[in-house]
Amino acid sequence: MKALKLLIAAATLAVSVSTTQAAVYSQNVVGYVNISIPAGKYQMVANQLDTGSNYLNNIFPTGVSGVTSLLKFSSGAFVQYVWQSSDDSNDGLAGWHDTVGAGNLSTNVLLNPGEGCFIHNSDVNPLNLTTLGSVVSGTNVSSIPTGYSMHSYTAPIGGQTLDTQGYVGSSGNDSILRFNGTSYVQIVYQSSDDSNDGLAGWHDTTGAGNLATNANSWPAAGESFFISHSGSGITWTNVFNLPQ
Repeated sequence: MKALKLLIAAATLAVSVSTTQAAVYSQNVVGYVNISIPAGKYQMVANQLDTGSNYLNNIFPTGVSGVTSLLKFSSGAFVQYVWQSSDDSNDGLAGWHDTVGAGNLSTNVLLNPGEGCFIHNSDVNPLNLTTLGSVVSGTNVSSIPTGYSMHSYTAPIGGQTLDTQGYVGSSGNDSILRFNGTSYVQIVYQSSDDSNDGLAGWHDTTGAGNLATNANSWPAAGESFFISHSGSGITWTNVFNLPQ
């Protein structure tokens, strides 16, 4: 599929201007995030709340039969799931189904807080999704393998740099890729010796070494992103504490 080739070829896509998503979440333990996917578009979305089981059907319990699909990235490849109504599915159950078997309901597919996926809305109308669950508080550890992997902030926050979330990159080895609906926006980590402005940190690739401290440069709540990492796998540890 052309769409899959577009998505998986992240490193070769042009840098473009990023977009933001509307999101609202509560300040207590229970929260929600609103995500709007434009008509005919792919969007990188996140699970930033704990549903208790974190299966696809619990995280994204609604869709449009025949026009909503989900792509989960794992080990360098995408696995596709489709939303089907009880009338359209072979098993008579509404929800996310895999495309390999005879309409098996994908209740065993996890998307834990801090993970992300693509959702494709091929409908002529925008698709509005609301994720519900508990805000994860405390210390969280994510594995960052060699190559590309898809992530999100564990908590429902947006506009924060990876530095503030505990991810300090290695110059020439780490970059972030955000998808804006047509192409990827790249942020790279550079040392003070490698950067044009003489400052260590995350930089955009559109200017002369501009430090990417602008909140609009970073993922919004409800958005996931690719991390490209060279060298041996590492762990990303971040701490998020709810207001007391």
